[in-house]
Amino acid sequence: MLPEFHFPEHTFTLKLFLQSPEGLIDVVVANLYLHL
Repeated sequence: MLPEFHFPEHTFTLKLFLQSPEGLIDVVVANLYLHL
């Protein structure tokens, strides 16, 4: 259910964000903006 990234740097960043709920929210919001 997590956003699927196709670049290694995004995968690494996603792992860092998953360490905090606030970061996870940032990832979801950023993913939504990318698909608008």
